[in-house]
Amino acid sequence: MENAADALKMAFAIFVFILALVIVFSMIGRIKDTADEILFYSDETNYYDWVSGDLSERKNSRSRSSSSSIIQ
Repeated sequence: MENAADALKMAFAIFVFILALVIVFSMIGRIKDTADEILFYSDETNYYDWVSGDLSERKNSRSRSSSSSIIQ
């Protein structure tokens, strides 16, 4: 009977250890998410208006419009 009581104690200790590991990893994940969010909002480049496309395409479109206005 003494062996069964020791086995239950060991099983409970393992259960508590695994539960503690799960809680620690969960908290690390939450801390990482919070740090990423704070870093995102503190970065000023997130508020820039980025121009899409290639600059050579923009130059060609300007030259086309200016040449069409000259022909007319």
